[in-house]
Amino acid sequence: MPGLNLVADINPLDPSRLSRSYQDLKFREKFVLDHYHSSEKISIGFLGYKGYPSQSFEDNNVLVLLEGFIYNKSDWEIDSALHRLVDAFPVKEKFPSAIAGFMDDCDGDYLALIYFKAGGEFAIFNDRWGRLPTFYSLTPARLTLSRDMKFLLSWADTISFNPIALAEFLSFEYNLGEKTIFKGIKRLSPATLLQGKIESKGITCEFQKIHPIDFTTTAEIIARKAAVAECVTLFRESLQSRVRRCDEKGLTIVTDLSGGFDTRAVLAGMATTGTDFIPATDILFTGDESKIAKRLAEIYGKELRIFRAAHPFDNFGAMKEITYLTDGFVNCQTASACYWDDIEREKNLKGLAVRFMGFGGEFIRHPYRPMSGCENLAEMIDNDAYTNFIPLASSATLLGLDRGALTRDIHEEIALYPEKKISDKVKHLYFEYYNGLVNAGENRHRFFAWTIPPLRGKSLFEFEMTQLHPSMIDYSFFIDFLMALDPRLLEISLYGQSVRLNKTVSRNKYLAKQGLRDMLRTNRLVYRGQKKTRRSLGRFRSVNKDYENLIAEISLTFRHSRTVAGLFDSAVLNKYLASKPPEPELYQILTVCHYLAELERRFPEKISY
Repeated sequence: MPGLNLVADINPLDPSRLSRSYQDLKFREKFVLDHYHSSEKISIGFLGYKGYPSQSFEDNNVLVLLEGFIYNKSDWEIDSALHRLVDAFPVKEKFPSAIAGFMDDCDGDYLALIYFKAGGEFAIFNDRWGRLPTFYSLTPARLTLSRDMKFLLSWADTISFNPIALAEFLSFEYNLGEKTIFKGIKRLSPATLLQGKIESKGITCEFQKIHPIDFTTTAEIIARKAAVAECVTLFRESLQSRVRRCDEKGLTIVTDLSGGFDTRAVLAGMATTGTDFIPATDILFTGDESKIAKRLAEIYGKELRIFRAAHPFDNFGAMKEITYLTDGFVNCQTASACYWDDIEREKNLKGLAVRFMGFGGEFIRHPYRPMSGCENLAEMIDNDAYTNFIPLASSATLLGLDRGALTRDIHEEIALYPEKKISDKVKHLYFEYYNGLVNAGENRHRFFAWTIPPLRGKSLFEFEMTQLHPSMIDYSFFIDFLMALDPRLLEISLYGQSVRLNKTVSRNKYLAKQGLRDMLRTNRLVYRGQKKTRRSLGRFRSVNKDYENLIAEISLTFRHSRTVAGLFDSAVLNKYLASKPPEPELYQILTVCHYLAELERRFPEKISY
């Protein structure tokens, strides 16, 4: 993964180990190691490529490196702001407030580092919402931090796994809180300042959450029409600043366009900027949405670029490698398909490009809802209200994990949420899902080009999450948002739906259907009954050759990997596979099996059994 990497140790760094740790990251030919600083006890490297955004300056005393894009400032303004932070650093009691001011003032996706060479002191901080996934490992003798898990594992003395985190991944496809599937490796929380110093007796580090995540609704209920208008205004501001910065950098803007909701909002916004752009769509393995995307592009006189890649899901060797390269963060079927799609795009798009994506509209369309029949959010989670794949009880059993331990961990994580109302706590959980899973999906595209979701602009997101009452947010609100952007967007149907959003009767039928789905989804008894019925009917599921191959690959990996066999219960796994679970659940198990097996192959001497 392109990005910032740091290792600091109280002992001299082994040059050969250092070289290998960086070399492992350069798995694409265009990746280049830049902004490199190395001394006896610290190494700072930036892996990037032409078009991947960064900014830095260095003199005899200090190195400052910022990975990513700040959209509402010029390069000169960013440089000046970073110099002010350097000047503020010596006054320890004032430095956090200076960082807070920087975070408040800058709308962007970034990770920044300031290193003072003479004193061995450093400060690392990320953006307000932690948009660039970053991980770290801290022991008394060493700090390792990277945007890529492979860098941390190359510096780990042993690799051991967190069964609770593995169970969460099997069920949710992300982890609650700061945990990862590795013991001793955590994710850097949003808006966090890490200050450290290399001393003779150890690495001292202090973590400070400059802006703790809190989605308490702070405003009185805003009139719906005013709320829609404010969302449109803030979205246009977000889009304009991002377009301006891309123009300054000479980047061609490629906008994703599908048959859904969010990308058509980005399309309409882009059409008003006066900047040229290329609307593009991939023929997805889940379906071909290009016909609808083409009609949307034609509204604005744009020609749609269509990319069709092969998706050889029977090539388990390639799938295993992609799972490792993407750090096992996303279901291997999705990760592989997107990787192949991105390669096809890169072959056919010339020049330096940036990818505008549609992520973010879900926050004002269909975020999580509280489930009835539960006393609190932790109980809702524990009852699979927000489980994407394997039920929590099954995940725990597969891993030989005490179900009660998983329940206790969920309650401990949710107890850290500062919000008081259930509706606000649920917003917080949806943010965790989005930052843990959706951002991981967005992040893997950055192997190929920088990605920007204009619907995640800082001011827009803050307004949505703290000033819009949860009861206001639904499909109807987002349709009004599209209407305010451009009514023509509603004339084109949604992929897989016969609805005509510009026709009152058709739209109301669609909204009633969505409302019914929400009602059933948030009723504990109905929801659990539906899931239990579907699972019990699974034994009658007809299977094809692809399904049988999936089962065979999971079984083969289990037999050949000591790590997989040590973490999964053999009898439970065989029984589970014999129950004919849905194919997506099989891919989720295969993701974990492939990732663990590949780690064992690459780091055989480090795995702790």
